[in-house]
Amino acid sequence: DPMAKITLGPMVSEARNKLGAQVFSRNKAGAYTRAWVKPLQPPSYNRDYVQANMKAIILAWQSTLTDAQRAAWEGFAQAYPQNLPQVGSKPVSSFTIFTKVNLIQMFDTGIVMADPPADQSVEMLGDCLFNTLTHTGPSVKLEWSPTLPATTFIHVYLTGSISPGITNFERYLKIVADEPVNVAQPYDVTTVYTSIFGAPIAGKRVGLKAVLMNSLNGALSIETRVSKIVA
Repeated sequence: DPMAKITLGPMVSEARNKLGAQVFSRNKAGAYTRAWVKPLQPPSYNRDYVQANMKAIILAWQSTLTDAQRAAWEGFAQAYPQNLPQVGSKPVSSFTIFTKVNLIQMFDTGIVMADPPADQSVEMLGDCLFNTLTHTGPSVKLEWSPTLPATTFIHVYLTGSISPGITNFERYLKIVADEPVNVAQPYDVTTVYTSIFGAPIAGKRVGLKAVLMNSLNGALSIETRVSKIVA
């Protein structure tokens, strides 16, 4: 029975979490056990990345940074207020801005930035488009403009083959490219794309989101979004 009730005796008063092929838990009706089912979607790359780098960021803030560096981040936080949901533009704490900048720039550098950057400037993306998007092959290639410095990285997110009627595709996006923006084009992401989503399906839509990151200061550009029907 995938949702069988259990009775706990004097030897065992509580059972929780997974044991073998069974999961033990409790609700208002009492203790129960159910068959363990493997999650359809494993932890995302982004979540694993954040968890791993947060440890390094917290350790640096607590043990590596000097008082002068923490004070400099406080000044940086005041100089660059952040847009907060339902609040608007407002300065955040020195640790919050230190964490935000480092989570972004460590995506490409892997190194904690101890001193605040000089500014939050970032290049703007002109276009990011599908050069090729075909079921036959298959082939998924991208191109973008303009040509920018190697210190600027492009993060590209794509969807799988979704209904052609879907235009708000944010929840379907997964990262497929994280490269210096001056990498050779057209940029072929076919192997990565098919390993995540399988071959694109003719007549379906594929959504694309791209954002630039300045690796010198952790600043992100405005997002560019497009979509295309698979040929």
